[in-house]
Amino acid sequence: MMIKRGFVSLLVLAAFALLAMGSFGKSDDEKAKEEEAKGTAKIGETISFEDSEWVVLDAKDVGSTLKSNNQFQEDRTSADGKFVQVHFKITNKSKKEEMLFLPLNLIDGEKNEFKELDERAFYVPAKAKTLGMEALPVGLSREFWTVFEVPKKATNFKFRTRKLKDDSDTKLVELGF
Repeated sequence: MMIKRGFVSLLVLAAFALLAMGSFGKSDDEKAKEEEAKGTAKIGETISFEDSEWVVLDAKDVGSTLKSNNQFQEDRTSADGKFVQVHFKITNKSKKEEMLFLPLNLIDGEKNEFKELDERAFYVPAKAKTLGMEALPVGLSREFWTVFEVPKKATNFKFRTRKLKDDSDTKLVELGF
C-alpha cells in the first residue's frame, strides 16, 4: 500500500512538472518568430542582453578540411560538407561568475540549425579558447572560437547569441556568407 501511494505521488508530481514546462516553454516556431522580429546584427556590432554582451569579431568558411592545432589529432575532412569558424567575444554583465553550458547554434538561410563540433578545440587557432567549461568572470570579457560542419550548398549563415543562463532571449548575427 505504501509503495503504491508513493508511486501515485510520483506520477502526480511528474504530471505537474510536465504541465508547468509546457505552459512556460515556447515552441521552436514561436522562438523563431520572436528572433526574426528582433532583426539581426552584423559582425562587429555589440548585442546586449541583461546579463551579457556579445560581439562576433569574425566568421569565415574554412572549406572542407580543418587543420588540427594538435600534433596528435589528425586534420578533419568533410566529404559532402564544409566548416564555418566563428570568433566572438562575451562580456559578463551579471553579478556573479557564469558558465555557458548550452551549445551554440548556427542557422542557414533555409532555417536549418547546426550545433558546434564536439572536438572544436582541436580545430581553432593554436591557444585560442572554446566555450566548454570556461568561466566568465564578472565584468570581464573573454574571446572564444567555435566551428560548425554544414552542407556544402548551405549559405546565408546567422550565429545565435543569447543570455548566459539560458536561451530565453536570443539575437542572430548575420555572418555575410
